[in-house]
Amino acid sequence: AITPMGKRMMRQWLMRPLYDKKEIEERLNTVDLLMSNTEIRSILEANLVKLPDLERMLSRVHSCTVKVKDFEKVITGFEDIIKLLNSLKNELDGDIKSTALGKYIQHIPASLKDDVNKWSNAFDRKKAIMENIIIPQRGVEPDFDKSVDEMDSIESELQELLKQYKKQFKCSSIAFKHSGKETYTVEIPINATKNVPSNWIQMGANKSAKRYYSDELKTLARCMTEARESHKILEEDLKKRLCLKFDENYKKTWMPTIKIISQIDCLIALTRTSESIGYPSCRPEFVDEMDAETGNKLNGFVKFQSLRHPCFNEGTTVIREFIPNDIELGGNQPQLGLLTGANAAGKSTILRITCIAVIMAQMGCYVPCETAKLSPIDRIMTRLGANDNIMQGKSTFFVELSETKKILDMATNRSLLVVDELGRGGSSSD
Repeated sequence: AITPMGKRMMRQWLMRPLYDKKEIEERLNTVDLLMSNTEIRSILEANLVKLPDLERMLSRVHSCTVKVKDFEKVITGFEDIIKLLNSLKNELDGDIKSTALGKYIQHIPASLKDDVNKWSNAFDRKKAIMENIIIPQRGVEPDFDKSVDEMDSIESELQELLKQYKKQFKCSSIAFKHSGKETYTVEIPINATKNVPSNWIQMGANKSAKRYYSDELKTLARCMTEARESHKILEEDLKKRLCLKFDENYKKTWMPTIKIISQIDCLIALTRTSESIGYPSCRPEFVDEMDAETGNKLNGFVKFQSLRHPCFNEGTTVIREFIPNDIELGGNQPQLGLLTGANAAGKSTILRITCIAVIMAQMGCYVPCETAKLSPIDRIMTRLGANDNIMQGKSTFFVELSETKKILDMATNRSLLVVDELGRGGSSSD
């Protein structure tokens, strides 16, 4: 898979292969489409490689622990998904609609575009990346806007007051001076201090000027300090509020979209695997027949011709040769197969490649063999190796038979049972 969330989804697909024949065929149709239509595949691969780990980042947004830079990456990621969907619009013809890919694209939430557009200009994206701070656009956070307006109003009053003092003292060099906690003190040159009213409080002085507070200026400076402290609290709480606001569409828009993109990523992974397993490889054929009289499903079967292990690519492996095997159980052949042979003869390998082939087929992938025909398998039940449980008074032979009994109790006529070296825990006389 290309994306991190696609890799996690692939693990789920591997652990839970499909059982419904229609769904399996839809995936196989997609694999055929992507193998033949390189244009669609290149569009998907080029856009998916840009995506960050949206699933993990979204969980951090959900818990309000996301970093500002990552929050911006989440929005950018969803914008890239919209670009991908727009690129695929022209390719959505009848062939795609019959595949799993078309099915997934049709299930993308209709509200995705509008929800993403709301956040595209919600805050200053450049400052979020460069300075790691959030400055929302007007209208996004009313409390934040009100706080900014209040500070701007006080600032304009202070500037008007400064203009009055310049006229009053007929001195254009009068300016505001900040010194520690003493903000907005008015600095007056020495030659103009003779006209300072007696009720002004001197806050400091140097060789060229003195700093004063008038009653009106002191009140405005205190108001500005309080407004800035309130604004700072809002800024600290802003990220949490934005996360909560973004999280309102968590189940409705964001998570369904990520799940679908992950599934599309898995389809590309199946296509790549189908191409890389070498020759011969084939599309598996599924037969899901019912008994006309009882309505029950007929016994399952598997039939593979020249089956080999997918890790031994015949197209590239020259040094290590792999002898293919024909596997046939059920149907016109017996339901049970007994393997005997010398050590390292490949008995366990045949068991493994049969299970792997069934899993690959029901995931919607090509199988490394000349032909593959099988019924959907509801479960693969294995009993491999030999371990005892002495602490509970159970011998190796007892554990083996207990596990085998459990397999026989749970198995159906569509289950694939793999039992390797049954009775190893006993002697030949047992």
